[in-house]
Amino acid sequence: MVNFVKPQKSNSNSQTWFNQVDKKVYETTGTPEHGFTNEINAIPIFDAVIYNSNLKLIEAAKQEGTFNQSFVDGLPNPSIDPQLDNAMAEYNSLVGGSHFREAAMLATDNEVVDVVKIHSQLYGLKTKEHVAVSLAKRIASEETILNFDKFLKMSGLEELGELEMPKVKNGGYERVLLATRNYGGMIQITDQAMRRNIHNPLEDSTKVLNDRVEQSKAFVVVNELVNSLDTVAASAWDTFVSGTDRSTNSPKKDLVNIIDTSIKLEDVGGEFTHMGLHTNGGSIYEDNSFIRGIVEPVKDADINPHLKPLAKFPGTMLVQDSFIPQEDAIVVDASSSEACCILLEGPVQIGSKVGDFLKERTYGVISYHSATVLNKQTGRLVTGIYTALAPA
Repeated sequence: MVNFVKPQKSNSNSQTWFNQVDKKVYETTGTPEHGFTNEINAIPIFDAVIYNSNLKLIEAAKQEGTFNQSFVDGLPNPSIDPQLDNAMAEYNSLVGGSHFREAAMLATDNEVVDVVKIHSQLYGLKTKEHVAVSLAKRIASEETILNFDKFLKMSGLEELGELEMPKVKNGGYERVLLATRNYGGMIQITDQAMRRNIHNPLEDSTKVLNDRVEQSKAFVVVNELVNSLDTVAASAWDTFVSGTDRSTNSPKKDLVNIIDTSIKLEDVGGEFTHMGLHTNGGSIYEDNSFIRGIVEPVKDADINPHLKPLAKFPGTMLVQDSFIPQEDAIVVDASSSEACCILLEGPVQIGSKVGDFLKERTYGVISYHSATVLNKQTGRLVTGIYTALAPA
């Protein structure tokens, strides 16, 4: 088994951090409280942008039938640090390439070794995708605390008589302090488990922890919007006129009224950019005859969480995610200068440790992020749009 060891620096208190701004992993000698500066000897060791780009290129090459070793050799190297690059190359040379791999199963008395055949496909890594972060405006920062300013507009103009001066009205700014919260997870793998497999515990553990970070961001965005937005009731979108396939109520009528009297109100100036629905809600919305029409057939079932154009509202995106409560729709401005919710994404700390006695390995991630409704006027929680479906 390959031992993946962090590059040794002159300072033994080195730490590993992921920078949300440039998408690179840094080795530091301290916490980047004010960015990845020379004060903490921040040295880039891995480029996540190149790594993710390589994954997409490999997937496309496999579909086109052009994937081979020469193609892989021509890809740019995401490893900036030579020691990390050497460790990855050693791992690939030992376990990469073959369809089946061999693993030595050590007996408890260390006298008998059984060699077993193991398929190269590793199961259990994938988790459910969540896209609810799209309901917030994502702001990547090297800081864990940021201030946001909001201008306080004066009220409308007044009619003046001859030689009459308008009254002085207060203007100014409101400052809001946003601080990230800490979310973390750790995975421990025993030395015995590592000896009995041919997989990469660092890579596998990091992937699972990274998925948990993305799930956490989606959850905190939905939780913040549901608990902070003003609610407004709408008609049921899942009812039909008796004996017909014509829906009773129109989602367009409800949404236009809500948007015109809240997000795009005269003194607000927001834009209707995103609507969030549960996966069941997305199907119910598209099945409504005021959306699909009477002549057009019902669309195919769409059960995957994703971001796609919202039918009948050009320029608006539908965010379909199971974190969003059933019966509700989240209607927000998530991308303009008047965005409703801010997702502040600070740095992510990545750590590993080897036990002194049992040699167990512990991998951990601490993510600094938080979601805050900064502009309450440009978002609404629409309730009662359909009857929630019980889990199967």
